Amino acid sequence: MTKIVNARLKASGKRQTFETDTLDIKYGDKIVVHLESGVDIATVVSATAKNEESCKKSLKQVLRIATDEDVKNDKDNIRLEEEGRIFCQKKIEESGLPMRLVGTKITLDKKKFVFYFTAEKRVDFRELVKELASKFRTRIELRQIGIRDEAKFLGGVGSCGREVCCKLFLTRFAPISIRMAKKQDITLNPSKLSGLCGRLMCCLSYEHTKEKKACGKGKPAGRAPKVDTLKNKKTDKEIPATYAQATEETSAGRPVKKAGTNMEKPESTEAPSGKSVQKKARKAPRRRRRSARKKS
Repeated sequence: MTKIVNARLKASGKRQTFETDTLDIKYGDKIVVHLESGVDIATVVSATAKNEESCKKSLKQVLRIATDEDVKNDKDNIRLEEEGRIFCQKKIEESGLPMRLVGTKITLDKKKFVFYFTAEKRVDFRELVKELASKFRTRIELRQIGIRDEAKFLGGVGSCGREVCCKLFLTRFAPISIRMAKKQDITLNPSKLSGLCGRLMCCLSYEHTKEKKACGKGKPAGRAPKVDTLKNKKTDKEIPATYAQATEETSAGRPVKKAGTNMEKPESTEAPSGKSVQKKARKAPRRRRRSARKKS
């Protein structure tokens, strides 16, 4: 029976899918697989029966279950990787190349030796490749990586006190933006938002994803709800719902005051216009004259 096997090359490394027809593979087994970079050992994460969806994809075959000899060769490769790192670092310092060596990786069949490094600009390392090839007698590849990949490769402890997520379980880097911190009402302090790599922490996306699911169609949470209002037909102004609820319309259409409610509208704070003030001042002396004639 054909099985679909999901395997991980290294801890927190990318998962890849393979298939097998004859091997009885279970969770946690060590298997030998053939990749583009060469033959390597991987750890089985899951093994399921082949279905219609997986039949559409062309998958690579599992070569074999790892034997004791394969495990021994893998341990020897770890010692060889450390030896290659020390030798390469020494040659970089001697030649004065503006690059920083991060780590090394050699395939199980020892046909390919990869050196990972970081650099701010383009580096001419042709002489370094020749020296490494003459030392280890295999194919040499120098691969430049980014600052986030460097943190994933080296690992460390984050501000939360735990091991960084990229080293522990993350298999890929999701895009992180400062908007995620703003929507979560986090203090925009660069020292608190940045991880060991100097970029925004990957954990900012965890709460952002949960918040999107909780709010439905991606609406930000935490906003105050809108207050229901009622429009006055005469003035076309909005009246608060509390005032509208305290009134009832009678058959004549006049509002009736309920017990225990205040029906008085708030007084307008606008100052009276200049014309109205002048008219009141002019009318006052006329009223006094009329009252004087009546008395006489």
